[in-house]
Amino acid sequence: MNDHEKDTQERLRGFVEDVESWQEEAEAPSLDELAAYVDGELDDVDREIVETWLEIDPTFQRVHEELCRQRSELTGWEVTGSELTGIAPGSGLWRLRRWATAAVLAAGVLGAWWWSSGAAEVLRDGPLRVRMTSGDVSGLETLPPDLAADLATAFANGRLPTPAALRDLQGRELVLLSGSDSGAAPDPVAPVGTRVRSARPVFSWLEVDGAEAYSVVLVDAGFREIARSERLTQTRWQPPVPLPRDVVISWQVRAHTPEGDLLAPRPPAPEARFSVLSEAAVATLEHDLSQARGSKLAAAFLAARAGLLDEAQAQLQALTEEAGDSEVVARWLEQLREGASPSP
Repeated sequence: MNDHEKDTQERLRGFVEDVESWQEEAEAPSLDELAAYVDGELDDVDREIVETWLEIDPTFQRVHEELCRQRSELTGWEVTGSELTGIAPGSGLWRLRRWATAAVLAAGVLGAWWWSSGAAEVLRDGPLRVRMTSGDVSGLETLPPDLAADLATAFANGRLPTPAALRDLQGRELVLLSGSDSGAAPDPVAPVGTRVRSARPVFSWLEVDGAEAYSVVLVDAGFREIARSERLTQTRWQPPVPLPRDVVISWQVRAHTPEGDLLAPRPPAPEARFSVLSEAAVATLEHDLSQARGSKLAAAFLAARAGLLDEAQAQLQALTEEAGDSEVVARWLEQLREGASPSP
């Protein structure tokens, strides 16, 4: 088998597998029926059904276009087991499905499928089946139009939108609240550089070997104390009362050890800052999330747009665990882990 045939085998294998799954979910005419339509082998009733789908469904239209292209590539090929043998043109496009199925069995692996414009990524996201290729996105039609359009723009840009106000949460030159220290420190983990939805967020930090206890202090932009924890034996703390919303808050952790106290963050590290989303913004976000149809991509997009970077990252990580690796999701996760730069 030459390189061209191998490339076509790979493309067709994934193409058939993915299309058949979609057609079953959408209750669309099967790939065999669409192939028979391309070959002019359907009766009047079935042909009318296929043509109706071609008029109303963009995805079905693209499958039809790809099938026509694959037909031209496969003209002169036939399947006997997993062998390719020459045939005359017009011998029935149903062989495409049989050939590709044989390719799956022969290769024993799953692969990406391809549209005529180039490599396509297909991502299962709850009720959505999102297809991305060459800057084009489909499969978002069940989302509200505005959300679908904004999400498609994020796919095209390769970045999640984030609010300009996140600049205020990027740490400035650190001033220690009190004391001095040396050695390993209980570096803050979360929340840092993000907004949070709850007014009683859970704070977490790295464990310090030999620490007997920890304490946390929160201050506003003028270094006025907002809250302080009791001595803690765990590396997590949740304030007992709500924190002020829509205010930039900085926090530090002190590890109490037999050798002395260790404070973090400390120079030259930047401050650990965050803010609590306003009640109005929370209401807007929760309304938008109710329109996301269970899509983790949409939920991550909405969270990032509201400045909830940790929440957006959690949605994308959960999607990766469910749906497998995705180039787009990986790029968004990298953006969030690096601390998303506010959108221009």
